[in-house]
Amino acid sequence: MFKLKKIVLKGYYKTHWYDFKVFQYYQVIIMKIPKNITDWLLEEANPSIRYRTMRELQELPESDPNLQLAKKQISSYQPVKNMLEAMHPEGYWEQINPRSKKSYGKDVEYMRDTTHFILAYLAELGMTREDPKIEKAANRYLS
Repeated sequence: MFKLKKIVLKGYYKTHWYDFKVFQYYQVIIMKIPKNITDWLLEEANPSIRYRTMRELQELPESDPNLQLAKKQISSYQPVKNMLEAMHPEGYWEQINPRSKKSYGKDVEYMRDTTHFILAYLAELGMTREDPKIEKAANRYLS
């Protein structure tokens, strides 16, 4: 079920005193995933999981029509739609502390359910800057 694969990464390490080549050896475990698991991951119910399975496990090229279809369907996946609908029109996700009534999310803040984490989660789900709302939020966040 497991197969070891040796990968050689060649790099060049340079400091202001000396230069030398660095060779790093990694052993990567390549696992043969049972067909019933792959079939489950490819179910229609979750286009994000289907897209990432095809891209990362099956290593399909971006030009594959099934991969492109799954990617297009991600924005209509209900959790993604809910997050995008909750976005402020100016391109951020705002949370209000129920105790202090203080607002979080307009700036770069690392609080749960603010722009930082919502953008990260949307990226994990497969959303990219190709979507205008993600582009707007990313530009605002990174500015």
